[in-house]
Amino acid sequence: MTPASVLHRPDGTGFPRRVRLGDDDKRINTLDTDGVTMAAVQGLYQELQDEKARNTELEKRLERMEKQMQAVSYQLRELQTAPQPA
Repeated sequence: MTPASVLHRPDGTGFPRRVRLGDDDKRINTLDTDGVTMAAVQGLYQELQDEKARNTELEKRLERMEKQMQAVSYQLRELQTAPQPA
């Protein structure tokens, strides 16, 4: 069976054969569905952790950029208020 034929089966019987869940291609054992659910939860949790880490890095980057902008603004003000040569 090709992956394309599994993905397009309207009755869903290709899914258990594709991922080898249950005793046959008509039923999925509840332990198998619990395992699939747990794997999905773990995957979502990992995505959340990755996004939190990315967010922390972006916050640090933003803080550095804000400090740089403050320094540049200060330097610009100093240049603007400095006496001009005659």
